Amino acid sequence: MDQDLFSWRQILGRIISSSPQEKQRIADIIGVNVITLTRWTNFESHAAENDERPPRPRWASLRKLVDALPQYRDQLVSSITAEFPDAPPDLFRAFPLDERLEIPSACYKEVLEAAATLSGALRFLTVFDHLLTYATQQLDPERLGLSILVVQCMRPSPSGKEIYSLREQFRIGTPPWRYEREERNFFLGSESLAGYTISTCRSYEIDDVRTYTGFLPVHKVEYETSIATCPILRMGKVAGCLVVSSTQPNYFIRARTKLIYEYAHLAMEAFSEDQFYDMKDISLRLMPGADVQEPFLHLFNKHVEDLLARGEVTNRLLAEQIVLHRIEDDLIYWRSTHTPIVSTQ
Repeated sequence: MDQDLFSWRQILGRIISSSPQEKQRIADIIGVNVITLTRWTNFESHAAENDERPPRPRWASLRKLVDALPQYRDQLVSSITAEFPDAPPDLFRAFPLDERLEIPSACYKEVLEAAATLSGALRFLTVFDHLLTYATQQLDPERLGLSILVVQCMRPSPSGKEIYSLREQFRIGTPPWRYEREERNFFLGSESLAGYTISTCRSYEIDDVRTYTGFLPVHKVEYETSIATCPILRMGKVAGCLVVSSTQPNYFIRARTKLIYEYAHLAMEAFSEDQFYDMKDISLRLMPGADVQEPFLHLFNKHVEDLLARGEVTNRLLAEQIVLHRIEDDLIYWRSTHTPIVSTQ
């Protein structure tokens, strides 16, 4: 019996044997117990016993298995359809988004109510909690794997007006990303697609980062295959952008990019007027990668507490801004001194 025919079982077997937590997560998504998952992967013992074929899951279970492991989608679909040639032709089809789909009125109501009654950080978080929950449900109803990252312009220093960097605020998504709000806090600059989006105040889509060779700055992150970005604008000024990532190639068809634009337009309600900046003041610098930034950010809270303890400032928000600007300066300096110089000789 050709074992290549059962590669989906091999993939599943490797995953569930290496992580009990992942085994339980997959079982919960499919709606079976963990023993059933193990039985699906024991194809070798079944093959040895009178050429008996291994257990055959229900079609719905196989569909949920693929949805639970979007990073292996192509391999799983190919192997499952090879083993089960009688599978329904549309079993794994990603259904196109309804061209007429619009943001639900309930989303508008919740966002506008939060914007009208809350202020500061609470307003920002509440608006985005409502907005991103609806957006992920609409943009990825089949749970193929999608994340939405909120990026905000870093406030200029008290002595200037220019915006030198951006900050990742948080993301939410569907598996393999987290449903819950995931704090990010990394700095981005002109080297990033978010930076290019904000600097040009234009939306962009990349169908497949694995094969992309165009002019846009792309740094592939785990699970990400296609990307769409959209700036958050108000009256010609920019506050940040949305970065939407999918595990699927060519995911951001016109209907989806239109919906992302509408959510980005609604997202302006999360920001106060002074958080929107003139385009002439956007002067992004190059920023190092997350691995370089982590040691700087790790001491953020300590530096804030030190400022407050010394009595240099008494307002915690002000102390946080001072420390963030110091980290920003350090990262810009680090990047400028660690950029390889390419010889022209």
